[in-house]
Amino acid sequence: MQEHYETYTTLKNTVDYFTNLTNNHVFFDMSIQSDLWKLNLGNYLQFKRGPYDALKSFGIDRVSNDSIKNQLINFFGFRLLDYHTQIDHTTRRYRPNVDLLLSFREDPFLDKNNNWVVNRVPEDILKKPKFIWLLADIDYRVWS
Repeated sequence: MQEHYETYTTLKNTVDYFTNLTNNHVFFDMSIQSDLWKLNLGNYLQFKRGPYDALKSFGIDRVSNDSIKNQLINFFGFRLLDYHTQIDHTTRRYRPNVDLLLSFREDPFLDKNNNWVVNRVPEDILKKPKFIWLLADIDYRVWS
């Protein structure tokens, strides 16, 4: 959970940074390209109930630590059900967000020195309505 929290904190900071740039009508600069790819951060969240269900069928009363036993029952019996919608949204929107972000890249090309240029982003990306929508969708995913 701590790893997920840190990932989504970084993602939230990145969304806020680019939202600020779009609000201030800044043109995209190659110096911030590495920051742009941080918008790809995310995780597929999945909680497997198998071990908990096995423990329940084996006899959860065999867990001698009452605090741990109560936390397991509370999480898998109640809290996880409450969070299911947010977890589903976070997981379901992650891949489409990544795909949309990657779609902004220009096609690879050879520059005047005959070197390949790949993953270049257009200068006006911060003004594109789809990019602004992407920021809002990622922001909602982070909140979820």
